[in-house]
Amino acid sequence: REAVTATAADLVEVVEGGAVILERIIQAQRAAHKVVRILDRPPYLSRSGQNPIEAERIAAGVEFRVIYDRALLDDEFHVDRIASCIECGERARAMSEVPLKLMIFDEREAWVPLAAGAGEVAAVVIRPSVLLDSMIAMFEILWLRAVDLAPGFDAASTPEVDDEVAQMVRLLATGMKDEAIARHLGVNVRTVRRRLRATFDVLGVDTRFQAGVSAARLGLLEVEGG
Repeated sequence: REAVTATAADLVEVVEGGAVILERIIQAQRAAHKVVRILDRPPYLSRSGQNPIEAERIAAGVEFRVIYDRALLDDEFHVDRIASCIECGERARAMSEVPLKLMIFDEREAWVPLAAGAGEVAAVVIRPSVLLDSMIAMFEILWLRAVDLAPGFDAASTPEVDDEVAQMVRLLATGMKDEAIARHLGVNVRTVRRRLRATFDVLGVDTRFQAGVSAARLGLLEVEGG
């Protein structure tokens, strides 16, 4: 019985205290050699939610793959934060309702907060086990379902957006389907799809989601006079 208890204690650890958790996570990132997988959603231990050593670790050859909660893309601060991370080499995707906060370092350990809210003070560390394997598998499934953010955050150039493109992205932002947009504009669906393709080309994106991200970055969704 003692041997079983010791093994279980080695596989799962509870870490308490915000400052301690942040320091341990930084240590875990420095120890990672291949890949850091992250599910990113509020709230955050630090006020900004920024990762102080991500750029350094990417420069050292560690791959960062991050899935962001879609709600973050409605916040200008987080849009700028994500854009900065992508410029550093982060592979970023987004999806609606990221199910939990999670950080996985190589195949060595995973960190999951135990409490939600701005006062997070505890996290569980999961080491190599069936549970860690399940966490990695879950991340990979979510990664396949998430939308690539890189095209929408391309900061290398700012596209020239005319009134037609601006109009199309605002209509897309409402969630309208092609048929509804066609009725709204008084044109046929084929014309709408041609304009959508032209809009995607101007923004340098491939999907409606990416178009929305790019439009938000460019300020195209701001209400005039608001």
